[in-house]
Amino acid sequence: MQALHLLVVVIAGIAPFLVLINFFAISSLLRKANRFERVLAKYENRERTRLQNDTMEALSLLQSGKTDEARRIAEKIATS
Repeated sequence: MQALHLLVVVIAGIAPFLVLINFFAISSLLRKANRFERVLAKYENRERTRLQNDTMEALSLLQSGKTDEARRIAEKIATS
């Protein structure tokens, strides 16, 4: 009976520290997830800008009659 009581006392004493460790672990994971999300959004914006620039270049090449170069850019856009 005393052993069980001692076990309960030890677990009750450790529990707040375990809660604190879990809190710091979860907050660290959340910070990493937020940082990853920002980097991903930045990368997506770069890709979108590059795609818009390539599209505008292909359209201007088509307007100037340079269909071969426009086709090359269009194939580049399609494969990306």
